[in-house]
Amino acid sequence: MTMKAQLRLRGFLHRMGHDAKQGEIGIVIGNKYYGITEFDLSEGGAPDRAERI
Repeated sequence: MTMKAQLRLRGFLHRMGHDAKQGEIGIVIGNKYYGITEFDLSEGGAPDRAERI
């Protein structure tokens, strides 16, 4: 996965967690669960909304 793709995925997950107003958003990669409980929407924390996946 390219760095650009990683950053876009990170931004998407943080936005989804924030917008869903849930305590945690998670993703499973290679049979391992990664939970995100602190959502970073500051500059650089998520791609510009025009670049949404």
